[in-house]
Amino acid sequence: MTDIQKRSVVPQLRFPKFRDAAAWEVKSLGQLFSIGSGRDYKQLGAGDIPVYGSGGYMLSVDDYLYNGESVCIGRKGTINNPFLLSGKFWTVDTLFYTHSFNDCLPRFVFGYFQKIDWLKHNEAGGVPSLSKSIIEKIKVAVPKGDEQEVIADCLSALDELLTAEVQKLDALKLHKKKFSAAVIPLRR
Repeated sequence: MTDIQKRSVVPQLRFPKFRDAAAWEVKSLGQLFSIGSGRDYKQLGAGDIPVYGSGGYMLSVDDYLYNGESVCIGRKGTINNPFLLSGKFWTVDTLFYTHSFNDCLPRFVFGYFQKIDWLKHNEAGGVPSLSKSIIEKIKVAVPKGDEQEVIADCLSALDELLTAEVQKLDALKLHKKKFSAAVIPLRR
């Protein structure tokens, strides 16, 4: 394998518009964006800016740490559940956020973050933990921006469909529970 082949990848499946496009370039995540660390929020007042930890939303405050699109991943605790944020937000010290993207879209990066087995990169024996240096070294293949956009749009549409189906399933489960309680009486 030549040095150029080691630095490029052609995916097995491509949208027709990109079949003859250049191969994807292999880069480390550290080349694609910077990683920010969360901070303590306790000195902040109540407000409408969401605060997130590795487990998700916590509360809302009156200041923000970052404003824009970002992919977040747990630093400690829940390290295998990345999520995409947009707008103003604050993160605590158990959550990393991405910023300063270089030739890549946050929504495309989110697709990779969902595929990576983060527990394989765990650095701790007890509570799962990640470090910036471990994340920055992970290699991924990256297409040009217009192909990233098409892929991210497709994945986002699928995520929206999945969310809608989960909501339908939850409603059906609740309906069954209420129906079951009404038609099958329990003796007390």
